[in-house]
Amino acid sequence: LKSILWDILEEAEKKETTEEKLETVWKEHVRLIEKTRILPRIIFSDTLHTGKNREKLKDVVFFYQDGVKKIFEEGIKKGELTECDPDVLTRLFLGGILFSALKWLLSGESYNLMEDIEKVFKTFKKTCFREK
Repeated sequence: LKSILWDILEEAEKKETTEEKLETVWKEHVRLIEKTRILPRIIFSDTLHTGKNREKLKDVVFFYQDGVKKIFEEGIKKGELTECDPDVLTRLFLGGILFSALKWLLSGESYNLMEDIEKVFKTFKKTCFREK
């Protein structure tokens, strides 16, 4: 899983703007969820929150969080984003994806997850990005 998330972050780094990088992250993240249905199940699984599994999960989650946070930090430095705590922005961003994916799974995958999360990202952009 870590290598897949690494690939997502690497793909995002190829983009020029913060908006393009974050859009790459959420779209690739959603594709991964749609393809494997694994991420929400991993995050919310009781068996993965103990012992060695807990440490492995912690390593993956913190690695990915740090990669996304770096995108926010760069966006703030470049003046593309409002002055907000990059850690909080990261949690809001990833939390929006995970909650949307969980809701989608619980609904029996009855709607287009990509379109749903695109609405979330549009609202996120309105609140976090500086006007061009």
